[in-house]
Amino acid sequence: LKWAVHKRKTTNEVGLDNNQGGFIQNKKQKRRTLSERIEELKSFYVAHGHVRPFKKNNDLCAFCSRLRHARRHPETSTMTLTEDHISALDALRFDWVGLGNQTNTKSFSDRI
Repeated sequence: LKWAVHKRKTTNEVGLDNNQGGFIQNKKQKRRTLSERIEELKSFYVAHGHVRPFKKNNDLCAFCSRLRHARRHPETSTMTLTEDHISALDALRFDWVGLGNQTNTKSFSDRI
């Protein structure tokens, strides 16, 4: 019994909620809308001249990955992209393929 109480204290201290089984959302974080996130991408574009966030900007990088997934797999995505969203991202020259999904179209014999 003492071990269970001790474990519960420890998981609560690290941000886990024992009742819901997941992380507690930071109360300081505000959930942003898709339009607000696109505005963040516009700011990034103005600052850097492209819309390929770096790994050190992990939040925006992950958002771009979710955008690509939402466009490729709308039936399984939790994000709904409208034509207005897509056209706004196209205006920023958003890379819908992403670096991790590019395939080499040349055959192996052509590459050597």
